[in-house]
Amino acid sequence: MLRDLPPRGRWYIIAVVALGALLFVTLVPRATLTPVLSFGFLALLSVLTAAFKVQFPITGGSNMSVSYVVDIASILLWGPHAAMIVGAASGWSQSTLNARKRNPPFRTLFNMAMLVITVEAAGQVFRALGGSVDARLVAMAVPLMAMAFSYFLVNTIPLALAIALTTNQNAWRIWRTDFLPNAPSYLVGAATAAIVIKVAETSGYALTLLLALPVALLALNLYRARGEIEARQGAILEAAQDAIITMDHQLNIREFNPAAEQLFGYARLDILGRHVQMLMPQADRAQYLNALGEYLTSGRGPLAGRQLEMHGLKADGSEFPMELTVARLGTDSRTILTA
Repeated sequence: MLRDLPPRGRWYIIAVVALGALLFVTLVPRATLTPVLSFGFLALLSVLTAAFKVQFPITGGSNMSVSYVVDIASILLWGPHAAMIVGAASGWSQSTLNARKRNPPFRTLFNMAMLVITVEAAGQVFRALGGSVDARLVAMAVPLMAMAFSYFLVNTIPLALAIALTTNQNAWRIWRTDFLPNAPSYLVGAATAAIVIKVAETSGYALTLLLALPVALLALNLYRARGEIEARQGAILEAAQDAIITMDHQLNIREFNPAAEQLFGYARLDILGRHVQMLMPQADRAQYLNALGEYLTSGRGPLAGRQLEMHGLKADGSEFPMELTVARLGTDSRTILTA
């Protein structure tokens, strides 16, 4: 519930929702939605791709969201005011449709407001730099890339701040770790939207849809495969009798299953983003951190392929003996540890 959030986080969310609502009510009446059928199709496409979180993997380990491509296309074709409708629909669908758990209303409204603000800001940047969908791709390059960059910043910085304020984490660390690596996908997505529009203009929308069908099927298969993997992982974490903790390359906690909550006495939301050292007694902390750091960077050390007997530190300050087994996952640039 909204009232359960820290006061700063609560008022921040209320302010963002109010700003999004004000922009929507003020500017949408000025939007041009013709042809209505095409606009309705694009809005529906945004709803579906956002609900099913359809993404394509690109270089650098990031993914390109198809719903983002649809948002950019709506800005190019109908302008930022009309695109706010598409953005709001996308924010609503990703929070309500196909969700594992029912999201509280404030989270749905926040997501809708964030996308309303984002598409309006990105569209205004595109227009301010002289961007036009009627221009050639070369002439669109600078305003298009500026729009993508603006979309990325406006969409991710306030979101990182919201997470930080509601979970007592560091906003800069969240943005740098969780959002910055995905920056290339925004540029790729904007270029994809522009290219698809140009192909549709020259080849006809029927042929474009026909060519896009295999891509859509591939995206659906990728979504199904990813959904099955995430469902299995989620079930394992929830049902595991042993405490499971996932840490990023800076040893900040990224996952904390129910068994870990019970063992250490911390609620999951209270500890996500915190450094794992808070679970270690002061006297042994340096030794444990050195062992984790060595295994993280090289895969060697006292944790390599063996179980380590150590002591943990509960939320109430008491210590207890435990056995630690660590797995090193990911690439060299985005390594994580699961213990």
